[in-house]
Amino acid sequence: KDIVTRTTIMGSDMAYYEITPHTHRHYAVCTKCGAMIPLHTCPVVEMPQELTDVDFTVTEHHLEIAGICKDCKNR
Repeated sequence: KDIVTRTTIMGSDMAYYEITPHTHRHYAVCTKCGAMIPLHTCPVVEMPQELTDVDFTVTEHHLEIAGICKDCKNR
């Protein structure tokens, strides 16, 4: 019924579950502790020209940003 959205982390068995938001969401993931920081805007604002040139229709996309969170940096 699309009430809950499951987000998986690339290269991991870890998943994050949340009530399905009205728009899709991306996350920054800490590579040390696994913390997931939600991004409230989509960095993919417009499709690359290469896709437009070949008349490719995007139906979904996935973006994962990896790094180290503030808590892990301060440890």
